[in-house]
Amino acid sequence: MSSKNLPYFKFMVSDWMSGTIFSHDMETQGVFINLCARMWKNGGTITGDIDRLSRLLGRVDKQMLSKCLDLLEQDELVCLDKDGNLYVKFICAQLEDRAALHVKRSDAGRKGGKANAKQMLSKCLHKESESETESEHKTEETRKRVVFVKPSVEEIKEYCKSRDNTIDAEYFFNSYESKGWMIGNTKMKNWKSTICTWECRDKDRKAQQHSQPSLPTQTLEQRYTPTTSTGNE
Repeated sequence: MSSKNLPYFKFMVSDWMSGTIFSHDMETQGVFINLCARMWKNGGTITGDIDRLSRLLGRVDKQMLSKCLDLLEQDELVCLDKDGNLYVKFICAQLEDRAALHVKRSDAGRKGGKANAKQMLSKCLHKESESETESEHKTEETRKRVVFVKPSVEEIKEYCKSRDNTIDAEYFFNSYESKGWMIGNTKMKNWKSTICTWECRDKDRKAQQHSQPSLPTQTLEQRYTPTTSTGNE
């Protein structure tokens, strides 16, 4: 069932004020609530591509948006599926509830409507299952470590090699070493999760470059280095 049948989603004030999201700055909270609204309107997911996402959210600053997404993904407030789309668990859960309610109210002869509702329910449950599996691995690693331990360049290289990506391990290390392994104002919790985020965005940019061959190819350093406007000379 599409969220178009209901112009709002449930917003639990107590959950918001006592949850992880309330520990973030107002900028990150604002990005999160806008993402939720877009996901609800879109039926559960939204593109993870920074350029398209910036336009969807009213052409917000891409550097700020990227920083906020890193923080939200690190705390698993926003998740990234294998297709590079973003989703929020409680939005999917509410869509599941509406789909289940639709199934109960559907007439026995309307099998087509039931099949569509079950398909969407299955899709959300599958995403939830994948997220829970990843979360279990992350939780186990967190239990073993009391504080964040920064990786070596060799560890980053090995991890990137195992994922078969093209991320420059030395550039990744130096980039966060210079920032004290901080993402915005928050200490990095899981460097492997950040690698995955870089990897997904790198794939999105490569896909865009293939669709627009006339554009100049950017290096990985250029992709992750914020640009500074010099103004008109």
